[in-house]
Amino acid sequence: MDSLYYDRLTGARVSQLEDIQPVIGRWLIDPPENGSVQLNTVAVEAGDFVVPDSSRRWRVHQNHLDLQKGAVPRYQEPEEIEANSIRNIGRHLNALMEADSSWSDWLNVVPLDPGMSKIIDVNSLDQLIEELLGALETVCMKPIAHLHVEEERVLVSRAKRVPMRATTYLASHTEDWVRPLIRGVQPRRILSEVRHDEMDIYENRVAARLVDNLVGYLSKRTQGIKKLLKLFQDKEDYSTSVEGTYLRQNRILQLWGESVDTNERRKCAESTLKLLDRLKYRVMGMMDSPLYREIPRRAYVAPTLRMTNVLSNDQNYRRVVSLWREWVNVGHKAETPSDKYREAQELCHGMDQFALLLVMRALEQLGYGIKMQNPEDPICRGGRWELEGHGAHVVCTWHRSGTVNVEIDEKGLSFIAIPADLGAAPTEEQIQAIIDGVQVSAGNVLGNKLVLYAGSPDDRRTNVPIEFKRRLHTVGNDPRTRVSRDVGFLPVSPWDIGSVERVGRALRWFLDSNRFDSYPRVIEVAPGMLETLGIKHVNGWIGVDEEGNKLSIRRPPQEHEWEHLNLKRHVEDATKEYQDAQSGYDALADQLRRAVRNGKTGTLNQQKKTAHIRVDQLEARLEATTQLNDQLVDARHKVNALLVCPACGAVADPLADFTVRDKGCFHCSCPNCKAWWATLLCSEGHRFGVLLPGDFVETGDDDRNRNSSWEERVYGSDLISLPARTPSGEWGFVCPDCGEITRVNKQL
Repeated sequence: MDSLYYDRLTGARVSQLEDIQPVIGRWLIDPPENGSVQLNTVAVEAGDFVVPDSSRRWRVHQNHLDLQKGAVPRYQEPEEIEANSIRNIGRHLNALMEADSSWSDWLNVVPLDPGMSKIIDVNSLDQLIEELLGALETVCMKPIAHLHVEEERVLVSRAKRVPMRATTYLASHTEDWVRPLIRGVQPRRILSEVRHDEMDIYENRVAARLVDNLVGYLSKRTQGIKKLLKLFQDKEDYSTSVEGTYLRQNRILQLWGESVDTNERRKCAESTLKLLDRLKYRVMGMMDSPLYREIPRRAYVAPTLRMTNVLSNDQNYRRVVSLWREWVNVGHKAETPSDKYREAQELCHGMDQFALLLVMRALEQLGYGIKMQNPEDPICRGGRWELEGHGAHVVCTWHRSGTVNVEIDEKGLSFIAIPADLGAAPTEEQIQAIIDGVQVSAGNVLGNKLVLYAGSPDDRRTNVPIEFKRRLHTVGNDPRTRVSRDVGFLPVSPWDIGSVERVGRALRWFLDSNRFDSYPRVIEVAPGMLETLGIKHVNGWIGVDEEGNKLSIRRPPQEHEWEHLNLKRHVEDATKEYQDAQSGYDALADQLRRAVRNGKTGTLNQQKKTAHIRVDQLEARLEATTQLNDQLVDARHKVNALLVCPACGAVADPLADFTVRDKGCFHCSCPNCKAWWATLLCSEGHRFGVLLPGDFVETGDDDRNRNSSWEERVYGSDLISLPARTPSGEWGFVCPDCGEITRVNKQL
């Protein structure tokens, strides 16, 4: 069988899925050219994802033959409001793609649900519920009923209407007699007509099901507004909280400033929520009405009503019909298999586009800008963009499979976006199974993998211990989670204002760790070159090994120190000597040709050989001098980039603020925001980069009481390695290789 599935995590193509409960958004279907493939009875196109149907099952078949089937766990499906927000921002970004929008156009998009304002405002259904709810209450409390007559044996005292066959029935049932009389019998019970009001009629079923539908609709509406109010509350927390650093607060507030007027929209949301809560409680009160109690819970009513005399003529029931029809237009979503399939595909593609937007915004936030030669290239799948910043060259690629890859110095970090809520897994075993599956698959593939899943860092959704939740909230720099360094998991959402900060922290860890690991810049030089250039006598910012074959840039040089090398003059001198030697060699060659014609070469042959050797030597020297000059210029550029504050962008002084440490480490501090960045050594000899915006922030909780995202709530993206306390209570950083907490005051 041909390879039908493509694994976005590993890039491998397989013919069968080993796990028949796949994570939504991980697998693509690549149908063969010689036959059509159906997924959930819908024809598959190239690039479609393996998605479940409305029953959370999936089935792939070709030519009426089942190829494979399986199911998706309930917890993986995001909430409807979450899924709609991903689709909304995906549609917005897809419109930009169709308009051939550029990198700068995408950077103007706020990574929040563009439809949040529509959620806040009172819509037509809300208004109609408020207007016609009284009619529905009247119907529920005083419903119309059909009169139903039955014949029952009742006590004589209760009999009101006696049917004609009552005498015949009594004559044959002596057990209902009191005693026989001369002219007849004295009855105890007699057959009587008993009238019942039958409530379970079509019109009342419409009213009962409308109550259920309105409760579900109002619950979703209030849930969405409460989620939005939480965003507004988070914004206020970011601006007033003593936990978060001011740098993080400024970025969050700037992001909010680009989106909505928080104060005005918050007041509108509170007003709408108050109205909806009032309506919801009134509707829920109807569940205790006579009509609702008499209608079976499973009594189904189709969305399209059939009009009866009661629904057409009774004034209250007519209003119920109007309310039902408005609910069908606004609050009801009819789904055919093809509709469900299309929405699921739209969700997966929207998640990919949202992930690309987060990466773009995070790169800009970290100080990486698009190169000027391609700022207007349109954003499209398969696109490749070059960026520069902090003395580094970064390449961002959006593959056709939807994964986003960021490269620096031939090392890559891949972002795989999946619209599955992995953090909602209810048990520790399920969380660990997800992590193990990703680690095993990604273990055979080079490069770092970061899974961005649709979820929230809220720890109150499940009762899973905090250590398991942290495993789904790591960028691969915390060995204490027992998650591979090459794998990470982060929740992102168009409802979460901290998503950019979260992705920014992952990119900061990947990019700055690679930049810091390259310190000090070591350059191999040809023998004798250092003496020729006089570099061996330069002290302080350049280090030379004992053999004189390698030099290292230990700190950024000052301008006069760099000019003291006079590399340009050395290159010019080497170029002039080479050109003069080449000219002399050419002159000897011409002289030798004339001498050969005259038959008198003399010593010209030997002179030419000597000149040729001289030219080769000077050419090699020129090449070595030019190469060394280029390497030193590049090394200076990269080391000077270490002076730029990663937090605020200010430039530190190479003498006052930059300090060379032992064993290839350094320390630098910002004169503007007081942030500092450095490389540290743990006791095992692992060297790793750290960044801290100012001083450690005291949160008042120990590690056991902190949630899985406390570092981001406090520091945001201004972290490389994670801060933590040692067993003795001192602050330090977690070594990303062994997990040891290295005290800061021990090395700084």
